[in-house]
Amino acid sequence: MTVDITAYANANTGIRLSTTRFTGTNEDFYVKYVRIYYTDFLAAFSDTLPHIPPNIIQSSDNFYLAASDDGGVGLGSGSDFMTITYQVRVDNPITGSLTSIDNTVSVTADELTPTEVTDSVSDALPPCIISGQVRLDVDGDGLTGGIADGDDTGIGAGVIIGLYDSAGNNPILDALGNPVTTTTDGNGNYTFTGMPPGDYTVKEVNPLNHTSVSDTDGANDDSIDVTVTAGSASTGNNFLDKADQSSLGSISGQVRLDIDGDGTTGGIADVHDTGIGAGVIISLYDSNGTPIQDAQGNSVTTTTDSNGNYTFIGVPPGDYIVKETTPVNYTSVMDSEGSNNDAVNVTVTANVESTGNDFLDVPDPAVISGTVTLDADRDGLFIGDAEDTKLSGVTVQLFTDPNEDGDPSDGVQVGVDALTDMNGEYSFPNIPPGTYVVVETNPVNYSSVFDKDGDRSDPAANRIPVTAVAGGSHGGNDFLDVQDPAVISGTVTLDADRDGAFIGDAGDTNLSGVKVELFAADGLGNPTGAALDSAVTAVDGTYSFADVPPGAT
Repeated sequence: MTVDITAYANANTGIRLSTTRFTGTNEDFYVKYVRIYYTDFLAAFSDTLPHIPPNIIQSSDNFYLAASDDGGVGLGSGSDFMTITYQVRVDNPITGSLTSIDNTVSVTADELTPTEVTDSVSDALPPCIISGQVRLDVDGDGLTGGIADGDDTGIGAGVIIGLYDSAGNNPILDALGNPVTTTTDGNGNYTFTGMPPGDYTVKEVNPLNHTSVSDTDGANDDSIDVTVTAGSASTGNNFLDKADQSSLGSISGQVRLDIDGDGTTGGIADVHDTGIGAGVIISLYDSNGTPIQDAQGNSVTTTTDSNGNYTFIGVPPGDYIVKETTPVNYTSVMDSEGSNNDAVNVTVTANVESTGNDFLDVPDPAVISGTVTLDADRDGLFIGDAEDTKLSGVTVQLFTDPNEDGDPSDGVQVGVDALTDMNGEYSFPNIPPGTYVVVETNPVNYSSVFDKDGDRSDPAANRIPVTAVAGGSHGGNDFLDVQDPAVISGTVTLDADRDGAFIGDAGDTNLSGVKVELFAADGLGNPTGAALDSAVTAVDGTYSFADVPPGAT
């Protein structure tokens, strides 16, 4: 505490400083330092009064201004003033009930007409603070170390903390005679402020359906001894409680698939959407985002069942966050509280299940693709056939397959027809996960030989079943076609009238038994290689070559 006193001063004026010294039981108050200000000059004195500046003379308890009228410090005008500031130091610890002190300082200026100036100040001793937290033993380790256990959390608001004397028997009373109490805030913290120095006891009133586990001082009596000195703060006076089993709550919800792709909050309860299925990881955090851990130090998690449902049981009352780990090839769309951050805030109360803490995801689209190939060498194989070529302009369609039998008749077409490109390739992008059938329409005069599904029993079906998964690239759905065979036929005729004409010659006759051979032809129509086939004319002179592959013959 400080007090300022202004006194009239001339050069060569003697100043005497005196102060009241108060001595109580084990208490001592005395002047710590004195500062004298006059004009633009400062003299500073500590307990031992070192560093006395020029123009100041110290004699016993007196301080003399030694400047003359022309001393150059502006003190000779007869109109200068000075200010004396003093601070009282208090020896600690303070005992007893003293909470304030009165100090009076007097200054005497030995002038022609001495003037005594006095002033006094009454000030309270610096107040004290007592604080701590009521924590919830979330991981159930029940250890004293749990007071600062990172797995545990503040219990929340409303827990009553009382302030008692050092024996813990009598409550401290306020000015109105009421017991001094406080309650915890939303994080379980409490504070007593403005307390006089001394020894105290803080006591917790366990909230309903909770039991004490431990206190900071190691006991388990809902009571902590505290000593505070003037101006000090005693922190970390914590209590550790656990929720009674009968008071535990639970948290549940569902991870849903946004089947209709509406992506709205209403999609959380959209009848068109379904549960995502089993295996999605859901984790439990405290309200600050710190993972809740079990007694073994493992993070508390659960997984969805086949319907996408999840549940945390035996959860102590408090504020939590449940977080979804979005599965691979899925994207979060919405959460039940309207955000899209894979996190839902939950408040658990005793004996109550917090339901509807849902997450809405959408599967990443799949791609279904393949090729249509011409089996030029007619060997019925896809692999290693350099002679085979790709067919462009072939129509391929995609159908849903609700009953998964590989028959598109019970499904609907997805999107529009695809046409193979110059490389014989087709593709259906942005396909939701599900079961489908790919169907090829054979070009005119082409027939199916083999499909990549391996079903040679019915190649004419021209269909391949496909199960698409989220984010999947489902290629290799290939079709192998062959050109329909040709028939080459004709007659061998005797030009009996030697007119070189076929038509209208009644005298010409057809020749039977004539051998006719079929050859491959070069670009000029000349036969090449060995005969591909041979035939003998019938009695009517006709012959025929069936199943002739397309090409020059």
